[in-house]
Amino acid sequence: MREEYKRFQLVIKLLVVEFIVMVVKLYYSLFKKDYHNHHHLEITLENMSLKLNWFNHHDYVLFKEAELSRLQKDIKLKDFISLALKEARQCNFIVFDCGDDKRFVQFWLGDGKLMVSWPLMQRENKLDKYLYPMLGVLNELDINKRPIRTGGLFTTKYQFYELKQDEGFEDYQIHFANNYDEASLFVSKIFTDVFGQDLKKLRIRLG
Repeated sequence: MREEYKRFQLVIKLLVVEFIVMVVKLYYSLFKKDYHNHHHLEITLENMSLKLNWFNHHDYVLFKEAELSRLQKDIKLKDFISLALKEARQCNFIVFDCGDDKRFVQFWLGDGKLMVSWPLMQRENKLDKYLYPMLGVLNELDINKRPIRTGGLFTTKYQFYELKQDEGFEDYQIHFANNYDEASLFVSKIFTDVFGQDLKKLRIRLG
């Protein structure tokens, strides 16, 4: 009975945490947007106590990178990729690689996006060599140029890919809506099936 009461207390405190986070973020996003865009509120529950921290963006990125590096050792890689994408939602981008900075997968996350950028820059990266295999992975995942609607009435987003061209620069942009599991599967397939790399060497970089 005592253990059940403790669990009940923990659930209540977690709900309080979520409510506080929602209210504070809503206030700053509506009334102090510039401050909100450059600072981050992190509320955690430690030893049955609430802990609140404000970070500037640079410190927040360092905090999240350290936190994810620690978590990477404790969970399965597939679960880690999805977790990293969710935990990095307040960052501008997250880059995955397996030790080769010319073969990578970069997600843009700003303004609620979950979008991969696949830039074709022969002098800067080697992604152009893997364009058709990458498109093959998208075909496997049933992601094409026709937008597919996902989400509810107030959270509607579209899953698709498009080619952006600007003065000779080409960038394939892949929109995953809110589908973190599909985005995680895309990352796994790119490194293992397309790049032929070992996911155990996976690294992340936030910005």
